Amino acid sequence: MSKRNIPTFDKDEIVNTVLEYYGVDIFADTHKREIAFARQVAVYLLWHYTRMKVVAIAALFGRNHSSVSHSVKNVNNLCSGDRSIRMQVIELESKFE
Repeated sequence: MSKRNIPTFDKDEIVNTVLEYYGVDIFADTHKREIAFARQVAVYLLWHYTRMKVVAIAALFGRNHSSVSHSVKNVNNLCSGDRSIRMQVIELESKFE
């Protein structure tokens, strides 16, 4: 299934869901692990469930397009190898579906 056949959601709904779920400021200019991870999950969800372009997602977080690509790839890999992270992503997805 291509990305464009997946249902789309409002970016603010996704961002607010991630903010509430992790309880950290994903817009903070920091590399602290818990904040960076929550931000990566938000980027992953925005990339999958909105029609936002990579550069728009990057701009939202004050990052560049390669950071978005890295976030998507990293969360994908983590979901494949870590059941607890996959369950977190599934739980977040269920909150806006």
